Amino acid sequence: MNTLLIVDDEKNVISSFQKIFSQDGYNVLSASTAETGLALAKESAPDLLVMDIRMPGMSGLEAVSEFKKIN
Repeated sequence: MNTLLIVDDEKNVISSFQKIFSQDGYNVLSASTAETGLALAKESAPDLLVMDIRMPGMSGLEAVSEFKKIN
């Protein structure tokens, strides 16, 4: 089963992605901060990452290079 990681500070966005992709058979993980998303990515090695660019704390743009280091 393919794993999708969604990182967004808006819960309704995460919820929408979860509903859509879980119906299609994806294992959907989610995080509300880039830092939490990085920790999840280290544990689960997702196949696909969907991330918000503007978030409090570490932005999506700042986190991209860190995600690249993981996988």
